[in-house]
Amino acid sequence: MAENEHFTKTAENHASVLEKGGNYASACNTGYINRRPYEDKRHRSEVHHIVCEHSIKLRFNAYKHEPTRDYIEDCLWITDWDINNVNNLIGLPTNQRFRVDWASTSDTSRWTPIDLPSHQVDHNTSDGYTHEVSLWLQKNVWDTLNAAKKQHAVDAAKIKRQLEKGEKHFREELQERGTREPGKLVAWPNRRNAEYAKMWYHPFSMGKKPRHRNPGATGKVATRLLAQLR
Repeated sequence: MAENEHFTKTAENHASVLEKGGNYASACNTGYINRRPYEDKRHRSEVHHIVCEHSIKLRFNAYKHEPTRDYIEDCLWITDWDINNVNNLIGLPTNQRFRVDWASTSDTSRWTPIDLPSHQVDHNTSDGYTHEVSLWLQKNVWDTLNAAKKQHAVDAAKIKRQLEKGEKHFREELQERGTREPGKLVAWPNRRNAEYAKMWYHPFSMGKKPRHRNPGATGKVATRLLAQLR
């Protein structure tokens, strides 16, 4: 599509899906998956969009120049990529998996997953996972579309390849972060030890630079606090 060529969005040329929806949760088949009813308060896993919806939506903030923004939208319209595709989905534990399930047993063979971070730690913080993905998309997708505009050419297949590259890159990042030192099996039981105060939370974090986390009160202290609040 040349820059000066008229482009009309129609149902026939719409190829992309950029918002989460459908049966994506049941389609997910990788990562940590604990399929409990949503109403169950002991629900301890969630399906994560690797190239996440919030980061995709932030493309609107990247360009204030309306013609450029419209051009990017036209490009994405004809790109055959679905945010809910199985390669963009991974099951991640929630904090309760560790706080409740792990705390209920000293049998470390039952402490799973040991290779993935929590979906609730450093996901949407100002410098967390979503921010990192947004920056990656800006550099590797939106800016390349802007460059393509100057060259009077658009390659939808290339855009799709870049988005798929993001899926692969951040899946590997999540898996690597879930195994950061000192490792969950060491970090969790030692989280209140001074030696691990500045690192125990690293393998639980989705972020590139984990934010400091308080290990929380011990069981006896927590019980006393709750009794005082009653």
